[in-house]
Amino acid sequence: MDALISPDSPELDVQSLSDLAVFAKKLGKAPLQPHRRPMLGSHLTRMKGHGMEMLEVREYQASDDMRHIDWRVSAKTGQTHTRVYAEEREHSRILALDLSSQAYFGTQHTFVSTRMVQLLCLVGWRTKIQNDKVGAYLSFANKDIFLPPKNQASHFNALLTSLSDATQISHRLAQSKATSPWQSLLTRNIRHQQIIICSDKGLLREQDLEELQRLSKYNLIHWISIEDEHLDQLPEGQYRLQDMQGIQTIQITKTSMQSYKENRLIAKQKMNNQLSRIGIPFHYFALHESPVQIARHLMAFGALS
Repeated sequence: MDALISPDSPELDVQSLSDLAVFAKKLGKAPLQPHRRPMLGSHLTRMKGHGMEMLEVREYQASDDMRHIDWRVSAKTGQTHTRVYAEEREHSRILALDLSSQAYFGTQHTFVSTRMVQLLCLVGWRTKIQNDKVGAYLSFANKDIFLPPKNQASHFNALLTSLSDATQISHRLAQSKATSPWQSLLTRNIRHQQIIICSDKGLLREQDLEELQRLSKYNLIHWISIEDEHLDQLPEGQYRLQDMQGIQTIQITKTSMQSYKENRLIAKQKMNNQLSRIGIPFHYFALHESPVQIARHLMAFGALS
């Protein structure tokens, strides 16, 4: 597990992401009644067929499938009875990644960008193992990559390649695009999807909130934020950091650290309030948490089955 939390490099190749399939298989079962399952959007999924779990046996109705008639009970009662099964739904999930240049940083373990990619890859593998459709919209550096939801091996390999590309450190120096994943998904008229958004945005504009609200009308959205909580524990001194604007020198003092910590907590609360206002669950995690632990949390809250 240590190798998963602290990989040798923040840059993950396709093989490293493929190895996450083992962890996805061992996540266990999602609880029957999640801690919180928001009922957002319209009918989100199409029927996959009748489920394997039988709920009851009742008198036959004209609309029932004759294949489900329980002949033994019908013979005993003299009335035609049918078996009613639990509905099994076909899930279709879109993984949305929104990274700025600041996501390619971390004081311990790995980068925020790497942890987000690990998590989305776990969710992707979990979706594939359940034989459901998975798509993605990845926005990082100057790239926008859209993969429509499909259930094909070649399609999933393309997803792993794109997620691997998103971890490359060189993207720290690139100019980010102005288009957000939710804006792009909205223009594509995406509907009836479960959308998992991983973003390092610290604050949402009114335009973002309006677009997210419109997108959530026909989709079920979960927002995931991962932050490096050790940033406010840096020793005092000078630090040299490089981003798309070049190398910068930053002076860290006890006062500046305290101010940063307070501002971060205020921003997190505001983000939570913003998303709650439009009915989107906000999930916050620290960088030192394992992607497996995060995935299990999402299962407990109904964001992952």
